[in-house]
Amino acid sequence: MTGDSEKDDARPVAVGRWRGLMLDAFRQAGLLDLFAGPAFPAPGFAGSVARFHGNIGATYRVDGPALPAPVFVKYFSSTWRSLVPLTLGRTGAARCWRAAQILREENLPTPRPVAVLTETRLGLHWRSVFIAEAVPNGLDKNLELYFRHNFDRRPLPPELLREKREIIERLAELYRRVHGQDRIYFPDFHPHNLVAARTGGELSLYLVDFDEVNFHVRPDDRLRNLASLGRNAKKIQMKMRSGGIGAADRLRFLRHYLGPEAGRDQARRLGREILANWELR
Repeated sequence: MTGDSEKDDARPVAVGRWRGLMLDAFRQAGLLDLFAGPAFPAPGFAGSVARFHGNIGATYRVDGPALPAPVFVKYFSSTWRSLVPLTLGRTGAARCWRAAQILREENLPTPRPVAVLTETRLGLHWRSVFIAEAVPNGLDKNLELYFRHNFDRRPLPPELLREKREIIERLAELYRRVHGQDRIYFPDFHPHNLVAARTGGELSLYLVDFDEVNFHVRPDDRLRNLASLGRNAKKIQMKMRSGGIGAADRLRFLRHYLGPEAGRDQARRLGREILANWELR
């Protein structure tokens, strides 16, 4: 996450059928050339483009010698069924852009948003694109993969045990910080939508996927998040041959989520409340 000095540097841009906003440093570096032709990437772009993954839409990692940083380009394609709301500008990319801006305003860790673009055909918003910087010094594609790749063994060496505990504590603190604001809710707040990075020995977790965000927080959404995380942790456990996530790990998470003054009894009460609402979705 970067400071506020660059927050308002996004300027209107246009190329071909595409219109939107882009940070000026990336425009000057030629990032807009990606969209200058009918195909993606356009032939005139001087850089590399690699397909990364795609749950909703498709995601590409883009790098180039002139770019200030590598970026991820997230495509959202429209269907005829969705064209009516899209005429009002409610594109997937616009939702991601709004979510990223809110996270930055709330001082929550997320990659810097770089651009939001919409392709218009026949007066309709046909496709949209959200672009954000890649997380520097990322440890894997996402936190779930990093956890499975490094802690799927027993017994864990002391250095890996310390790192596992550190990740659980950082994850709990991130949940507490996100749940401390009431402007945005992440139904899919899971390790596969987080990226871990280590810079100068400090571990950080970044929110990187905003496909399913809601801009209204209901009273039980925090409990809904925690129950969903519990179900997700069980799925991760099933994918691991040994080690994984035990009762001590869950208690560590709950105590750090509740804050430094929380004791075991308070953490266990929250654990029982989560279990009682296990299927809350």
